[in-house]
Amino acid sequence: MLCFGKEVDEENFSYSFFTSPEIILGTTNLTNQQKILYRRRFMKKLYSVRKLKHYFAIMYYVQKFLSTTLGVAIPALLSIQYYYDNGLDNPIYWSAWALSLFGGFVSGYGNIFKVDDRFFLLKTIYQKMKFEGWSFLLLCKKYDMKMENGEKMKHNQLFTMFMESIEQIIDDYKRSDMAAIMEVSNKSEEEVLEMQQRAMSEPQNEQLHSENERENMEIVGQHIENNRLNLPNLHVSPETQELQMRFKDVMSKRPYIGGQV
Repeated sequence: MLCFGKEVDEENFSYSFFTSPEIILGTTNLTNQQKILYRRRFMKKLYSVRKLKHYFAIMYYVQKFLSTTLGVAIPALLSIQYYYDNGLDNPIYWSAWALSLFGGFVSGYGNIFKVDDRFFLLKTIYQKMKFEGWSFLLLCKKYDMKMENGEKMKHNQLFTMFMESIEQIIDDYKRSDMAAIMEVSNKSEEEVLEMQQRAMSEPQNEQLHSENERENMEIVGQHIENNRLNLPNLHVSPETQELQMRFKDVMSKRPYIGGQV
């Protein structure tokens, strides 16, 4: 197989650049210094991202497995606990309690470490870096560039452009990872502010409610008093007497405003 003007074994070339990076680098015209930078920056970072991706993949699937299993097992255990004694010696009750506690820890730690977000983020970054690496090695996509004389540009001429793309991907990963971490703290701060605003608004709502109730009582009491003056011989029911007493009590507590009580 002829690739980039060099004879390459087709079987070896089919390997990924993880197993045989030297064979693939041999197909390029990169200088020794560029090859060193390629290995120490791009390959080393790609290895670390793949390693982190594997760790978070294990954590992600274990968390999903435990959450699904416990979500089915706990209600099933609680549904049959009544076949045993209802005392504290009931093994089904304590088993369900222990599993619920364990499931709470699994869910809580998963939210703290943002396992879901980091797993998908690392998976995306890993695929982007692999795509960028293969595009550069094969001189395709954005690396398929030609000079002014129409000749196709080679690897050593596009190496700076390739490393800039890799650094941009790494920088995007760090920013996204930091945003996922800060999301929990920002959410906690918003909850605290909401609780403070709610606590400050409750006394104002209570004061407004009491003022409205007092005004309604004044209107009802005035209406009853007018009826009593217009009809002096009218028999007053116990309910009316109670409203009159409440009206007098409200009027006695009314503040002094403008020379009127």
